[in-house]
Amino acid sequence: MKNNLWLVVLALAASAALWATPKNKQYRGELSDQLCGLSHPKLMQDARHCTINCIRGGSRYVLANKNKGMVYDIFGKTIPEELAGGKVIITGRWNKKRRAVRVYGIMPDNEK
Repeated sequence: MKNNLWLVVLALAASAALWATPKNKQYRGELSDQLCGLSHPKLMQDARHCTINCIRGGSRYVLANKNKGMVYDIFGKTIPEELAGGKVIITGRWNKKRRAVRVYGIMPDNEK
């Protein structure tokens, strides 16, 4: 009888832990660089070339959401250069400690 009670307690604790686990979310925006963030200088050809040049110069990728006026640091997955400067959807999880989005997946956002 005591063993069954412990099994019930463990099952409840495990289910509570699963519910408390944060879920992956989708983040939409433009794949930019940390130096430019929400806007790129006019002297560059376009956002893609600007982002690529800044990344090659040592900057890091960020997700810029112009609608919300937010720039999110991102980390975790290698970002394909083909997506630089374009609209993307990132599947990831907010990391409080790093104050950044941990990227588990990234794809182009073809929605207009």
